[in-house]
Amino acid sequence: MNDRSTRERLLDAARYLFWERGYTATGMAEILHRAQANAGSFYHFFPSKEALLLVSYSLAKLNLHITASRRLLNNLRTLRRLLLAERGLPAEPEKGVAAGEGE
Repeated sequence: MNDRSTRERLLDAARYLFWERGYTATGMAEILHRAQANAGSFYHFFPSKEALLLVSYSLAKLNLHITASRRLLNNLRTLRRLLLAERGLPAEPEKGVAAGEGE
């Protein structure tokens, strides 16, 4: 088995199965089998299948926001460089978040 945590495996399995089969058509046994986890481990991390769905949805939504924010930031950096070059101004070092951080 790999190094991913049981919680990560449960979330990955749920995300895949909910997408492929839908929430109501996905059983706990299928999630546990795909995640290679047991019921005790599941209930250690999540009180119910619904809670697993909500956490999975929230993480997916957060990842979309992070991806969109990174793209927007990169576009703004590009626009800044182009505007500075157009005006013949030197590009100043960017302050705050390091260029390319988290990519």
